[in-house]
Amino acid sequence: MLYATSSPVGATGYWPDALAPLKVPFNMNAHYHLVQNRPLWADLFIPKGTQGGNYKGTITVTQHDETVAKIGVEVYVYKFSLTDETPLITYMNVSRGQLAGFYHKPGDSEDIENLTQVYYEKLYANRMEPWFNDMLTPDVPFLITRTPVPPKSNPEWGTFRGYVDNYSVHGNQMNDPELMRVIQEEKANGGELTWYISCDQRYPQPNYFIDAPAMDLVMVPWITARYDMDGILYWAINWWSQTSNPWLDANTFHSGFLCSGGWVLNGEGSLWYPGDFTERYTGQPNVEGPVSSLRFELLREGIEDYVYLSMLKNLGDEEFGSELVRNMVVDVKAFTRNVEVLYNTRKSMAERLEELSR
Repeated sequence: MLYATSSPVGATGYWPDALAPLKVPFNMNAHYHLVQNRPLWADLFIPKGTQGGNYKGTITVTQHDETVAKIGVEVYVYKFSLTDETPLITYMNVSRGQLAGFYHKPGDSEDIENLTQVYYEKLYANRMEPWFNDMLTPDVPFLITRTPVPPKSNPEWGTFRGYVDNYSVHGNQMNDPELMRVIQEEKANGGELTWYISCDQRYPQPNYFIDAPAMDLVMVPWITARYDMDGILYWAINWWSQTSNPWLDANTFHSGFLCSGGWVLNGEGSLWYPGDFTERYTGQPNVEGPVSSLRFELLREGIEDYVYLSMLKNLGDEEFGSELVRNMVVDVKAFTRNVEVLYNTRKSMAERLEELSR
């Protein structure tokens, strides 16, 4: 339940987000009198090396052991597989301290250590990686969350060029036309350029809010490709210290009210839900580790699109992918939110990859 909006295009009321895995039959009565529906999310994973072609199946819906509906499903499997390697850098912060605080256990305890590793594995399984806040040591690349171009709003910052190996650029700074030129210069010198979204990046720029347009999450990797950057960074995906429980209260980052100019940021810093509350709030069995969200799954879909683009480049048709990126994204504020355009673009990429893979 959202009691306030995150942006001019947000909305209050009931929003689907947490994706509790369905392991047992579920009850349609719970909250049905309020929301009038029970949305389901289905992920279909095709094992690598599956023979290409058409596959058909049936989803059977039963109630009290009686069939009430059958839904035909047809899937076309393309004659290639996604690469195991993900070329997009994804610095996603799983906070050990937040886990320790939420579960009231010491951060160095074996329970928190094991749970943190489970959270890391969830990232790896979805083509993402944890962001480690390690102490600086000699000969280790140095990343700062600043732009290599001194921002016009804070010219006194100057530039860190020549002192820093890698930059993660604030999304608002990506509106600076000079940044595109500097990105190429830094990359030519061996630097790494990522960007990040925070609470003060307002619509029409994308964000990770529960009530943001769903296409925002998918388009983050596309925007990354448009700027020819190496990846993305997100400050936290389990920031639960400012909510009693994210299953109950979506206002997970109260401090964001100040940096956002007065908006309530639903789901800020919280792309997952604690799995050991699953049964209490959904009736499904508890999950070891985190429960995913619609937003996390949509981000993963966008990352898979980025893998398509990388494969096109590696197979010798980089320009085909670059033209699609230009059609999808003008800049960080102007990009398509049209689902039909996205699906048609994915189909074009898949068909071209199939041709190149013969």
